[in-house]
Amino acid sequence: MKHNNSFALASLCILLCFAFIGETVNAQPVLNLKRLTNNWPTIELYFDVTCNGTQVFNVSEGDFQLYEDGKQINGFTLWCPDPHQRCAISVSLVFDASGSMGGAGNSGAKAAGHGLINLMDGIQDEAAIIWFHSSVNIELSMTTNLMSLHNAVDALPASGATAVWDGIYAGITELVSSGSNPCRAVIALTDGGDNSSFRTPAEIIALALRNRLKVFTIGLGNGVQDAQLKAIADQTGGKFYKTPSPDELVNVYAEIFDLLQKQFLECVITYEAKCPDGTDRIVELELPNFCSGSDSDIGSFQAPDEPGSFQALDIIVKD
Repeated sequence: MKHNNSFALASLCILLCFAFIGETVNAQPVLNLKRLTNNWPTIELYFDVTCNGTQVFNVSEGDFQLYEDGKQINGFTLWCPDPHQRCAISVSLVFDASGSMGGAGNSGAKAAGHGLINLMDGIQDEAAIIWFHSSVNIELSMTTNLMSLHNAVDALPASGATAVWDGIYAGITELVSSGSNPCRAVIALTDGGDNSSFRTPAEIIALALRNRLKVFTIGLGNGVQDAQLKAIADQTGGKFYKTPSPDELVNVYAEIFDLLQKQFLECVITYEAKCPDGTDRIVELELPNFCSGSDSDIGSFQAPDEPGSFQALDIIVKD
């Protein structure tokens, strides 16, 4: 009996030890640097922090250390969203209206558009309806009028070719010129590869980054250009969705709307870089002594090469 009790006690101690270790491991923070944006000289680091598996926003500038090529950066600012405060949205809804969208695709696009409009508050939230086939049409410019938005969605046609890049570019342009709310994004849906655009994905990404706009891309079916759509979404801070069925579009649009009104659930650290010498820079963001642990992540960017920014100096060395 004594031997059994000793064995049971030892087993309990081992279990408690593993439980303690597991709890310690779970409590470690995770710092995830999602992307780094170079709007020279402004450098922006978008990231999220989790503690014990739960995303947290109660961080301050004093919790972080920032380094560029190993040199500490002291003059940076931090902004994090309040996940409990709803953010007013401005969104360009860009729809594929090519011939291949006829039937179920067109019906699914309309249902998704109506579903998102029904989530808008009818006061501050605003949207524009844009569609493309071989060319781009702004069916309705940015407005808060829900009835007008529903009518514009109902007018979506289905004929012609596919100018998806031009459509997304037009959505960004509409947001830049008319979007008045803080949470702004383009939501673009297509079921095919581009065959009619003048614009390119690189131009889309550059315009979105200059104006701090996110692009969400949705590929319907198997005929889309996944790599380009994903690159546009990833590099602008949006998200790429791939769905085989038009019936899933309503849920996709609802998920994107939720991200929009929650201010994308990401923090941003901003600082001003110096010396446009064309070099590649490594940026490290550290989170020391937080949530019973520490973590870090790195990103990189290339400084522009602007020789005119430097002043020539005559240096005379005397013996």
